[in-house]
Amino acid sequence: MAPRIVNVAFWLTIVGFSILILVAALALALKDQSITLAIESQAQRPADQRISPEQIRQGINVGVWLNLAFAVIIGLLAAYMVRQVRAGDRKSRFRFTILAILFVLLQLLLHGLNIPLIPLAGILCVLTSVGLLFSGTSTRFLSEE
Repeated sequence: MAPRIVNVAFWLTIVGFSILILVAALALALKDQSITLAIESQAQRPADQRISPEQIRQGINVGVWLNLAFAVIIGLLAAYMVRQVRAGDRKSRFRFTILAILFVLLQLLLHGLNIPLIPLAGILCVLTSVGLLFSGTSTRFLSEE
């Protein structure tokens, strides 16, 4: 049986990626408002610097769908890997860590340093779970197997 700290890391991962998937789904639900706001903000730019409304629609549509797809795929992979760690697989801890780092870098690429508060909470949950999986108790548990 896994120690409590590994179980906490498991649930923090589930909560963190659930938050991020819900945020991506919310962005999809609000895409029409995002398109309207982007088109209105383009109207204030000089004519030679404007992006066409069709380009804005396509860009936002592709962006929100890709965001949701990546959040779901990475969330499912992370849940699987952290479940394997909970079962005692040491290699899955390394794989999960790489996946979590890649996901954080993807969020930084997507948002820059202006990450909204709710996705930031999900990211912090995931990073905390990575830290917990490298604690002494977790390392001893994974070394026993």
